[in-house]
Amino acid sequence: MNNKQEIKEKIQRLEKFNDPVMLMMIFLALPAVILATIFSSFGDGTLIKVAIASCFLFFTWLAFKVNSLIKQRIDALQSQLKSLE
Repeated sequence: MNNKQEIKEKIQRLEKFNDPVMLMMIFLALPAVILATIFSSFGDGTLIKVAIASCFLFFTWLAFKVNSLIKQRIDALQSQLKSLE
């Protein structure tokens, strides 16, 4: 019974972070501030715009990767919980 309760608590904790929009906001807010500050001093050339876009693409990919890992972990915990029942 204690093991079931632990698994349920882990699932509830992970469910809070299972929102892709929230993860995108978290992963893109910090790079946006940093990139805007650093690259604004270099000018507004095409190379700077490409660098900014590639950084945002990387952090977007990272947010989706973290979201998929959270979903996989939730699925694994749910199947573990079903096997205990």
